[in-house]
Amino acid sequence: MGIFPGAKLGEIQRFRANSHGPEGSVMTASFTLGDQRLVALNGNPRFGFSPAMSLLFSCASREEAATVTERLAAGGEKQPGGWLRDKYGVSWQIHSNG
Repeated sequence: MGIFPGAKLGEIQRFRANSHGPEGSVMTASFTLGDQRLVALNGNPRFGFSPAMSLLFSCASREEAATVTERLAAGGEKQPGGWLRDKYGVSWQIHSNG
């Protein structure tokens, strides 16, 4: 089972020949987490992840927040205050509504 119940992958756009990325590699990908639709853009290897950009995910309970945090932080790093960095270097804020 995935980390986010009901998560869905949407449309994927790939780089064409002679474009800003390696031909066939992912340029953009849309996806849904909870009820939020997101689009990720591959800025190419020159631009890595930074804590200046993070994803906020709200959970219905503290138990759900703890589970999501543990699964996202696997191979990454837990940080104070509900923050974490996943194994890919993406920063997350996990919030509990309960």
